[in-house]
Amino acid sequence: MSKKQHRGRPPKYVLDDEGRPVVGLSYDTKNNVYFNTHFKSEGVKKERFSSDRLEAIFLFRQWEEKRKGAKHLPIAKKETGRLIQMRLPADLFKQDDESEEAFKQRITKHNLQIRAGKRSSGVTTEPMVTIPETFIWAKARELILKDITEARKQLNLPIRLDGTYKDDKSITLMQLQQMFFEKRRKPLSRDYKRDGLRFWREFVKVLNIKMVSQITPLMIEAYEDWVYSQKENNKWSSSSVNNRFDLVKAVFGYCFDKIRSTSDKEHLRIIRDYMRAFTYAETPAVNPVPITKEHFRAMLDSTNDRIYRAVMLVSLNCGMKESGVVAIRLTAGEGRNCPDINLKEKTLAMPRPKTGIIRVAMLWERTVDAIEHMLSERTVDSEYLFLNKADLAMKERNISKWWARQRKRAGVPEAVKFEHIRDATQTVPLDDNPGSLIETNLIMGHAVKGMANNYLERRPNMVRRACRAIEEYFFP
Repeated sequence: MSKKQHRGRPPKYVLDDEGRPVVGLSYDTKNNVYFNTHFKSEGVKKERFSSDRLEAIFLFRQWEEKRKGAKHLPIAKKETGRLIQMRLPADLFKQDDESEEAFKQRITKHNLQIRAGKRSSGVTTEPMVTIPETFIWAKARELILKDITEARKQLNLPIRLDGTYKDDKSITLMQLQQMFFEKRRKPLSRDYKRDGLRFWREFVKVLNIKMVSQITPLMIEAYEDWVYSQKENNKWSSSSVNNRFDLVKAVFGYCFDKIRSTSDKEHLRIIRDYMRAFTYAETPAVNPVPITKEHFRAMLDSTNDRIYRAVMLVSLNCGMKESGVVAIRLTAGEGRNCPDINLKEKTLAMPRPKTGIIRVAMLWERTVDAIEHMLSERTVDSEYLFLNKADLAMKERNISKWWARQRKRAGVPEAVKFEHIRDATQTVPLDDNPGSLIETNLIMGHAVKGMANNYLERRPNMVRRACRAIEEYFFP
């Protein structure tokens, strides 16, 4: 019998000056040398690059490219003890009769002038400063090893490498977006994809980078700070904050399972570890507050609007909030073989916008009559069941605004919300028969163990008794 392999501790990689891990390079603290981390698993010789971190990173990247066929010139080391004399403007130094605060203010003004491309005025002398030549070469070397492209600009030299040297390239954030939202066999629900893309683009905009390998812990922390600042400024709910964190983690988690590149996979693993530090907003406990029979009937009887009478009956009959009501289609949606609602069979079977789980309901006769009465006045064709006054697909805010206006006309307290209708759909059948929990969950669109979506779509009559109990309670 083969011995079961146990996964060991994750490797600890060296970080570059930007705090990004250099995947494949580690530091041997005992021997004070940097080496290739995966020499055992890759079956190669253990390379000892250097005791200098920047030089080791540079040599390691060249070594990786050389394995792919690229050619590089070695680094020529040269020590020198010569001294260099430089003339510096006198106003860079503190004067004897000058206070510390005055000196700081003058230096700040001087720096701003330099950044604006202006020469500083009032310089009368240029003192001579002596520094080791080694210091100059060390700074140039540090710049070249860190970023050769920037070194070309700063030193104004045509520096080049003999070979196709590449930086620590990795999969891009745009590729992650395409992989998660587009290139997947099981498509996302329309609403989840819409909101998810918005959350993801916010994340990308805050980070302001292209490659996954460029992400640092400080960037993740900055994104969290941005989310909480938006929560404060725009009065976001705790769920809005947490949904953003969940979406970003879901993208990295999904892509981690799908990609094959060892380097990209390691970058994603490290970033997922960064995201464990997300501080989720506290979500207050929500207790169901079912609308009373008197309040529901008062709202229903106080309006002659055929659209909103149908909206209220559908919401109660099928256990829906505003988001569920406005999503009902008269034609088959993406990935669906049939419409969400069948007035002839008096059934509803549709995926819940929030989770994609199929919810089902048996429609009452009064619900079907209200819908047919509403459709008889419609003058335009639409794939959606409910349209607003402009004959466009109804939005959640249309229902919320109507509810607030009608509540005053009906004399119903402001504390009564539209979502309390859904709470009543869940509560009434259980009060009537505690054994109807499964039927109630099927109406609400909650997951039921062992109940497949395609089975539910063919068997909406499973919830007939629960739907009847709700109708008998509100319309005795």
